[in-house]
Amino acid sequence: MPCLSACSLRHLLMMFETNMNENSGLEEGDIIIPVLGLTGAGKSTFINIAIGEPKAHTSEGILSCTHEIDKFQVASFPSPHRIFLVDTPGFNHTYLEESEVVDKISNWLKDVHLKIAGIIFLHDITQPDYSSLNHAILTVRMLSGSHSLRNVVLTTANWSNSESAVVEKRQKRLADTEWGNLISQGAKGAHFSGTEDSAWAIIQSIVQEPLDEPLQIQRDNSFSRSRHVTLGPVIRKWISMLFHSYSQRRRRPLQ
Repeated sequence: MPCLSACSLRHLLMMFETNMNENSGLEEGDIIIPVLGLTGAGKSTFINIAIGEPKAHTSEGILSCTHEIDKFQVASFPSPHRIFLVDTPGFNHTYLEESEVVDKISNWLKDVHLKIAGIIFLHDITQPDYSSLNHAILTVRMLSGSHSLRNVVLTTANWSNSESAVVEKRQKRLADTEWGNLISQGAKGAHFSGTEDSAWAIIQSIVQEPLDEPLQIQRDNSFSRSRHVTLGPVIRKWISMLFHSYSQRRRRPLQ
C-alpha cells in the first residue's frame, strides 16, 4: 500500500475540515434558507441586514466577493426554530466558471443532509442583464424542482438607486423573462426595500410554511454525492431548458 506524504496528509485533512466546517452546527429542525442570485445582486447585504450585523462580506460594484458558501444565523428573528441564511457565490462570478458555482451550490445542498425550507433569489432591479438572469433562474428551477417552487421567493432589490419610471419598465420586463415564467409556475414575488423589517417579511414568507420534502437536487439519485462531482448532465439539461424557453417566446430588445 503506497505511503501518503506529509503534504498529501495535510491536503486530505484540509479537505475534511472544510467539509465538516461548512455544515457543522446545523441540526434537525433548523430553518435553512439559501440566498442565491447574480454577482452584485445584494445577497450578502440582504443577509447582513437580516442578521443585524455586517458578518457577510459584500462586493464593491460588479466584482465578486463571495467565493465560498457560508451560513449565518438570524438569531433575533422571532421563531421557535433556529434560522440560517446561506450566502452563496454569484452565478455570473468574476473569478469562477459558472459550472464551478453550480457545483459548489449543488454539493452544499446535497451534503447538508437536512431539508431546505426555501430559497431566496435576489435581483438588482437596476441591472438589465436579462440573459444572465435567465440562466440563473433556470438553474434555480433545476435545483429546486417544480414541487418546491412555492417557497422560492424571487426578490427585487436596489429600487432606491434608479428612477421610478426606469424601475417600473424593468419590472414589467421581468415578467417576460424566466422570472415571470417561474412565478407563473408557483414561485413567489417579493420586494426588498433594504430594511430589517423588509428582510424579515421575506424570511417569514418561507418560515410560516417551510418545505416538508427535499429539493430536487437533494433527492435525485442520478447525481453523485462526491464533493468533486461534475455536473455535465445537469448543465446539458439546463442549456436544453434555456433553448426551449427562448424558442417558445420571442424576446423584446433589452431596455
